[in-house]
Amino acid sequence: MKKSIFAQKYMCGNTVVLYNSVVRKPVFITREEYEKIISDDINEELKKQLKLTFYFVKDEKEDELILKSVRKYAEEQANIFDTIYIFVTNECNLKCDYCLVDQYRNAKKLSKETFDIFYEKIKSYIEYAKTDVTFILYGGEPTLDIEQLGYIVRKLSLIKNSKIGMVSNGTMLDEKVISLLDEYEVRINISLDGLKEISDLHRKFVNCDESVYEKVESNLMKLKGRINMARVGLSITITPELLDRQKQVISWVENMGIRNVVFNTLKISDIVANHTDYYNRMLTLQQKTYDYLFEKGIIEGNTFQYIECFKKSGVRISSCAAIGGKEMALDVEGNMYLCHACMNNENLIGDVNGNFIFKNKNRMTDLLPINQKKCFSCKAFAICGGGCYYEKEKEMFCLYMREMVDWMVKKIWLNS
Repeated sequence: MKKSIFAQKYMCGNTVVLYNSVVRKPVFITREEYEKIISDDINEELKKQLKLTFYFVKDEKEDELILKSVRKYAEEQANIFDTIYIFVTNECNLKCDYCLVDQYRNAKKLSKETFDIFYEKIKSYIEYAKTDVTFILYGGEPTLDIEQLGYIVRKLSLIKNSKIGMVSNGTMLDEKVISLLDEYEVRINISLDGLKEISDLHRKFVNCDESVYEKVESNLMKLKGRINMARVGLSITITPELLDRQKQVISWVENMGIRNVVFNTLKISDIVANHTDYYNRMLTLQQKTYDYLFEKGIIEGNTFQYIECFKKSGVRISSCAAIGGKEMALDVEGNMYLCHACMNNENLIGDVNGNFIFKNKNRMTDLLPINQKKCFSCKAFAICGGGCYYEKEKEMFCLYMREMVDWMVKKIWLNS
C-alpha cells in the first residue's frame, strides 16, 4: 500500500478530507483516524475505501497509468485548433497602460485578400478536423473598421460548426455595429474595469481627454433592448485600485445588468509585481463575489470554471487555449501564431501562403502541469491548467491556485 503522488488532505476542525487530486472522490475521517493512518494503524474498511478512491495505490504503476491517459488525451487535443483569433486591425483608439498587444501594434489592417486566403484554408481545415471552432475578432479595436468587420463576420457565419465572438473596448458601438452583432448573433466581450475613476485611470483615449467609462456606459445602454444580452459579457481587468474597493465593485457589477462577467488578472505587468498581496486579494474578491452574484443570476466566468472543474474527476489540461496548443492567432499581415498575446518568432506557426496543416509542436505545452513533475503533488494540479504562458509572477499564481482549492473543498465538500 502506497500513498498516491496525487494524494491530498484538507483539515477543518476535527474533520480531515482525504482525496486523490485527479479522481476527486473525498473520504471524510476524524483527526484521530488520520493519526492512526500516519502511525500505520489503519483499519481494513478505511484502507479499502482509500484504495477505491485512489488515495492509496498498489504501486507507482497506478499513478503512471493515470498520468499516461491524461497526457495521451492532451496530445491528441493539442493538434486540434478550436479557438481562432483574427486581428481585424492593429489600430486602436485607446492607450490602456496594461495592454497585452501594444508592443506588436502598427498602423495596419487585415486586407480582404489576406483574409480570403485564410478563410478558404480555415474552412477546409474545420471540415478536415471535424471540430467546432470559436472565432474571436480582435485588435486593436475591431469596430474601427466596420466595413472590414462586416465582411469578415458575414463570411465566417457561413462556416458550419462555428461561433463568432468579439473583444471590444465598447467605445464604437454605433447603429451599424449593433445591427451586425444582432443579425449574425455575435457574442461580444466588452472591456470595462468598473467604477468610473478607476477605469479611466488605466483606460484613456489616444486623442482626447474624454471619459472612456462614460462613453462605454452610454453604449451599453444602446445595446439593451437591441440584442440578446446573454451574448454580452464584461471583461474586467482587476487592478490594485479596484481591489481596494471590493464592496463597490460587487455593487457595480450587480447594477450593470449584465449576466456574464469575467475577472481578469493583470498579465505582463509591473503593477502586480509591486503588489505582493495582489493574488490573495483577487481570491478574496472572487470568494466574496461568486455566491452573491450567482444568486442574482450573474456568472463570474473564471471562478465558475474552476468550481465546475473541481466537481468532476479528471484533469483540466490547460486554463487557456494557447498553452493547451488549441489556439491560433492570425495577424494583419497573414502570419499565424500560437497565442494572440505574444506574436513573435518563437510562436510563429505559419502564414496564409504556406502549408496550413501541420503538427503543432508547441513549446508552451511543456509548461502544462501534466508535463511538470514538480506539479504532480500540488493540490491544484488537476484544476490549475498552468495559468497564462506569460504570467509574470508564477509563484504568486501557484499560491493563489492552492488557496482556491482550499476554498472549493470547503464550499463543495464541507458546505461552509
